[in-house]
Amino acid sequence: MRSKSIKTFFALGIIGLLSSCTNEEYNVQKVEPGTLSFEISIVNSLKTKSGLYSQEAKHTVEDVKIYAFKKSGSDYLFADSIEIPGWTRGLSTKHHQVPVGDYLSAGEFTFIGIGRNATDRFGLTVLDQGVTTYDTFAASVEASGLESEIFAGSSAIAISSIGVRIPIVMTRQVAGILGYFVNVPAVINGRDVESLRLSVTNSNLTVNLTNGEGTLPSGAVFNIINTDLSNQTVNSEGIYTGNIIQDVIKLDNSQLNGSFLIPVNNVQMTLGLYASNGDALKTWPVSISSQQFDILPNNFIR
Repeated sequence: MRSKSIKTFFALGIIGLLSSCTNEEYNVQKVEPGTLSFEISIVNSLKTKSGLYSQEAKHTVEDVKIYAFKKSGSDYLFADSIEIPGWTRGLSTKHHQVPVGDYLSAGEFTFIGIGRNATDRFGLTVLDQGVTTYDTFAASVEASGLESEIFAGSSAIAISSIGVRIPIVMTRQVAGILGYFVNVPAVINGRDVESLRLSVTNSNLTVNLTNGEGTLPSGAVFNIINTDLSNQTVNSEGIYTGNIIQDVIKLDNSQLNGSFLIPVNNVQMTLGLYASNGDALKTWPVSISSQQFDILPNNFIR
C-alpha cells in the first residue's frame, strides 16, 4: 500500500498458524496386549492460495497432557487426564506408554492432546469427571493480547482390550499476525509520530480446542500490533530507521512486529500512525479482496 502524501508502504501477513483438527483418519495401531501408549507429535502446516506449505515444527510448547473423554449415550464425557512427562521446548515427537495402573476401562473414547507453554495465560475449561462434554473443551484469555501458543489434536478409538497405540497430532489453535512496514515517517503535518498500530474491530477471547472456532467476542477495537517508535533514530529523510530483532535480517528503515490472536471472523483492520496523546495522524483501511477478514488458524493471507 502506498500513499501519495507519505512515502510508506507495508506488507501484512495474516498467518493462521495451524488450526485445530481431529485426527480420526489415522489408523490406530494394534500393539502387544497389555499396553496403552500414545504417539504424540507437533506439526506446522500453512494452507495458502499460492500453495505455501511448511512442516517446520518450531514452537514453545513445554507441557503436554492428554485428556480422555468416554462415550456415554450421544456425548463424550471427561474421564481422565494423562500427564506426558519429559516434554521439552522444541521437541516435535514423543512416545508415551501409560503405566499399568493408569489403564482405562473398555469403551469408546476421544483423546485430545493439549500442548502449552509453561507460563501461558490461557485458562482451560474446568473438567468435571463424567459431566464435562468433549465438544465444550476450550481455552480462554481474560483480555485480547494475552494469547500465546497453544496446540491441540485428537483421536477417537474404541478400547475393547488394552493393547493400542494412539497417534495424536497437535497443531496451533491460535492465528498469527505478522506486520512488515517500510519507510514510516517521523513527522506528519508538523506532529511527531510516536506509534504504529494495526487494529481489528473486534476480537474473541475463547477458542474451542476441539474444532478451532473462536467465540466470546470482546466487543472492542483491539491493537494487534502496537509498535512504539519513540526510541528509534530518524534518518536524513525523516524516516524511522526501524526496530532490531535478534537473528532477523530485514530491509533498512523497516518495522517488523507480530502477535497471536484467537481466531475471529468478519473483522475490519486499520493501519495507523499516532501521536503520543493517541491522536490518529494518518490511517489506512486494510484491504485485499475485501475489507472483511477471517483471521483463522491454518491459513495464510498476504
